[in-house]
Amino acid sequence: MDRATKQERARIPMGRNPEGIQMEPDGAHAYVAQEGANDVAIVDLKTLSISGHISTGNGPDGMAWAIRK
Repeated sequence: MDRATKQERARIPMGRNPEGIQMEPDGAHAYVAQEGANDVAIVDLKTLSISGHISTGNGPDGMAWAIRK
């Protein structure tokens, strides 16, 4: 969605049952847990396309950033 115009900019096809979404702090990528596909889709927010997948176990859902100090 375009924030200013409130119009749809793009529609990105996802796998089965997308669940949680986590965005990188710099806004370059979003990660979408796909419960039905048992993976996490990596979405390139500049091109608005899926740039890869991360294989997970059964039923990925919530995600969070882990900060290492």
